[in-house]
Amino acid sequence: MFDRNGIIQHYLINVTEITSDRMFHHATSQTNVTLFSLNPYNAYSIAIAAVTVAPGPASEPLFITTHSDGKFLEIIQNMVL
Repeated sequence: MFDRNGIIQHYLINVTEITSDRMFHHATSQTNVTLFSLNPYNAYSIAIAAVTVAPGPASEPLFITTHSDGKFLEIIQNMVL
C-alpha cells in the first residue's frame, strides 16, 4: 500500500483500558487482527496508525465495551485512518 510518505511498513494498534488507563500496543503488517486478553465488562479505546518512515496520525479512537467473556462481538470491517 502507498501513502503520502511511502509504502506502509506496518500498523500500530494502541489499546487503552479506560477504567485503569492500562495501555498496550501491537504492531502488525496485517489488515485484520484479533485482540486477546481483554477483561470482561471493561471499556476500551482502540486507535490505529500506519507507519511508513514514521508513524502517521492515529485514527479517531473506537470505544468498545467487552461482554462477560471479554469478547467484543461487533465486526469492524474498515477503520479509516
